[in-house]
Amino acid sequence: PDDIVTFEAARQDGLDLIDKMGLDPGIRQQKVKDWFGTAAKARFEALIAKDPQRALEMFGVGTPAEPSGRDAASGT
Repeated sequence: PDDIVTFEAARQDGLDLIDKMGLDPGIRQQKVKDWFGTAAKARFEALIAKDPQRALEMFGVGTPAEPSGRDAASGT
């Protein structure tokens, strides 16, 4: 999930392949939409595998860690 260059290259390869298929514009648009969804899902699954807590926090499910030097129970 942290290798943006590789991710973007793979995403672009998929888009290039769709372009080479010579599809009807409506079908091409749907394929591109599907490809973006697939790429986003793959990237998020990689993030979950690498850092599940961070993934939960991104969606507001987990709670961020308390800042150091502060006691969560006492609020000080």
